[in-house]
Amino acid sequence: MEGRLRLREPQITPIEGGFLVSDPYGVYEKPLALTEGGLFLLSLMEGRTLEEVQEEVFKRHGVLVPKKELEDLAKALEEAGLLLTEKVEARLKEEEEKLKRERPMRLAGLSYPEGEREARAFLEAFRASYPGEGEEARVLLMPHLEPSRVPEVYGAALAALEKTPPPERIYLVGVAHRPLKEKAAALPVPFQTPFGPALPDLPALQALDALLPFELFNTPLAFREEHSLELPLFFLKGRFPEARVLPLLVARRSPELGEALKVVLRDFPGLLVLAVDLSHVGPRFGDTPPHPHPGGGGEEAGPGLPGKARGRGAGGRPRLPGGQPHPHRRGGGGGKPPPPPPGKEGEGPGPPPGPRGPHPKRRGGGHPGPLKSPRFGTTRRPGRRTARAPFLGAPLWERARKVGGQARRGLRESLLARGVQAFTHDKGVA
Repeated sequence: MEGRLRLREPQITPIEGGFLVSDPYGVYEKPLALTEGGLFLLSLMEGRTLEEVQEEVFKRHGVLVPKKELEDLAKALEEAGLLLTEKVEARLKEEEEKLKRERPMRLAGLSYPEGEREARAFLEAFRASYPGEGEEARVLLMPHLEPSRVPEVYGAALAALEKTPPPERIYLVGVAHRPLKEKAAALPVPFQTPFGPALPDLPALQALDALLPFELFNTPLAFREEHSLELPLFFLKGRFPEARVLPLLVARRSPELGEALKVVLRDFPGLLVLAVDLSHVGPRFGDTPPHPHPGGGGEEAGPGLPGKARGRGAGGRPRLPGGQPHPHRRGGGGGKPPPPPPGKEGEGPGPPPGPRGPHPKRRGGGHPGPLKSPRFGTTRRPGRRTARAPFLGAPLWERARKVGGQARRGLRESLLARGVQAFTHDKGVA
């Protein structure tokens, strides 16, 4: 492979014996299993040729990695969609163009029924799981957990929606579980549901975009598999079938977005729904433990990508020197590995324990076993069922972005005339 390498930032998941690196947007469903050595090589590749990677490894560790091994790694990264080649870029562009027309259902048949009749019965069953009465919602907090895990919470939300007059529009704010180019993003296209498409409110979205210091329609691929919008929208569309939707994702704190929403809500009133679980805390979400335990990924682990990742076991829990999870964290044990199971009398210790059983909170999956490859290998995760709906007319993505300079300046002037502090910018508009 010739030339300098360009990599996409991967999603890294610690597993037993190494790490899984994968496409954060799920366009490429085949993750790549790497040992710590493979992850180290990956961290050196951006902007370098394979020969320069060889030189860098030799400078640091005095080891000459065979070029064939680096070529195999580069090929595996391309197959996982993590090495930017013409082929990978074309596929990403194709998926992005699809999302600029509509956002199909991703969890139909998995988290909720696909058919409208079954979905309606599903909705009523969740309402019945909460026996109390609700109150009119001015701002509604909803989870985005798997519905079957917290039926009573979704039931309480439905009870509140029963007492809430049907809004003209819904501002649905979700947590971005995939990278965004900016602090927040919106997708101005129909979102498919079992109850029909949830149509976007283009005028309100354009007004919101005009007030922000960044391009709001910035990362279509981040919406491709985002459950923090799809799951709440199932319940909202079922209760308010005529309401338009402003689907928003937030990646970081954005005071600008909060101020802009205050302004837009005055001109375009609606129901504000925050799809939050109130549990996005920990290393998985970028938080550093206040007192890292020895062996938990501190300076001892060394700098760079492998050093940051290798001190944690599956689920991001810090590990003790003995290799066991921290005893004071959920699911943890002691600092020493458990003794081997005893065998029959006179036969000595029994065989080592087999793979652990299914994870209690992961649908159908157990923990992967140790990796067999000395450096890296590949694996495949189960395919995901996707329910696609037919095309719904002219693409709204371009219509949402085509706000002329005159209209944008007119909006600013009207806001400033009313004494509104608008977070406005030109965004390339003359």
